[in-house]
Amino acid sequence: MASFFSSAGSFLITVLASVFVFGIVIFIHELGHFLTAKFSGIQVNEFALGMGPTLFSFTRGGTKYGLRLFPIGGFVSMEGEDEESEEAGSFTKAPVGNRILVTVAGAVMNLLLGFVVLVCVVCSQQLISTRTVAEFYEGSSTQQSGLQVGDTIVAVNGRRCFIANDIIYEFARTQQGQADLTVLRDGKRVQLDNVVFDTYEENGVNQLVIDFK
Repeated sequence: MASFFSSAGSFLITVLASVFVFGIVIFIHELGHFLTAKFSGIQVNEFALGMGPTLFSFTRGGTKYGLRLFPIGGFVSMEGEDEESEEAGSFTKAPVGNRILVTVAGAVMNLLLGFVVLVCVVCSQQLISTRTVAEFYEGSSTQQSGLQVGDTIVAVNGRRCFIANDIIYEFARTQQGQADLTVLRDGKRVQLDNVVFDTYEENGVNQLVIDFK
């Protein structure tokens, strides 16, 4: 029973966290449309976060701002967006360039959000892994097999590696204790065949010991 409540609690937290993150993404997306429309002189009738019945709203500058019951989505309602309108500030009366900017602004804002999140994640890390060997542990088997400090690993067993995680993934696929590495050394591509690794057994599967940083 305790396990059931623990699982249910974890599931609920996951759902709430997903809804919260989704709400932020939608808010940023709609904010892009809203700000660009305002800047372009297009009349925004309503800017709402969420869907369904309105929980709270107020009107300012000719725009109704609202928070709705269901935190799934949101919208920006512009004058003349869905039908012809002769009113001042109508979307259909705006220059084509302004309408294009308003349309793409939401996607651009989401790209910017992703970039900001990525920068925050990277800046929070003390070290960033690369494909370049920085140092070996004492008695390193790979160093004795020809790998050197400063080598940049570009392929493992013939498979291209673009980031450090690619290298780790390919090492995890290698069980025989040896791997063919392609490295960049002094600007030249060097092939190191049968680089020897120490191994250990985990769940009946041989794993390579990565003996360098």
